[in-house]
Amino acid sequence: MGAIEIVALIFLIVVALALLGGMVAARRRAAASAGSLMTHLREVDAKLAAAVAADPTWAREALERAARAALRKDRPELADAALELLELTDRPGKLADEAQFKATAPGGEEVRIRVSRRAGEWTAELLPS
Repeated sequence: MGAIEIVALIFLIVVALALLGGMVAARRRAAASAGSLMTHLREVDAKLAAAVAADPTWAREALERAARAALRKDRPELADAALELLELTDRPGKLADEAQFKATAPGGEEVRIRVSRRAGEWTAELLPS
């Protein structure tokens, strides 16, 4: 085997190791990101529980009903999609309360929905993508 072949072989091994290392690093980042998402979702659920304890109109069922009504109106094909509570803003009083959901269709399409109070009732709107 000549010097050129040896150099080419070493180069290919280095490239393969770099690709493998990149794949391992990407998996680690994805796993860390999933963990932080779950932590965030647990925090949002805890905020919702605290809001419900202080004000029973924060019932998750009412929030989801409003979110599904917006989906039925603007995106009927997503009306039965899974809903995930992403954010909760419980400000003093009832005029600025807000929550955000994510609806995920079976094909993976995601739509965000803002639920807020208007005249004492929960209403919802789809957010632009």
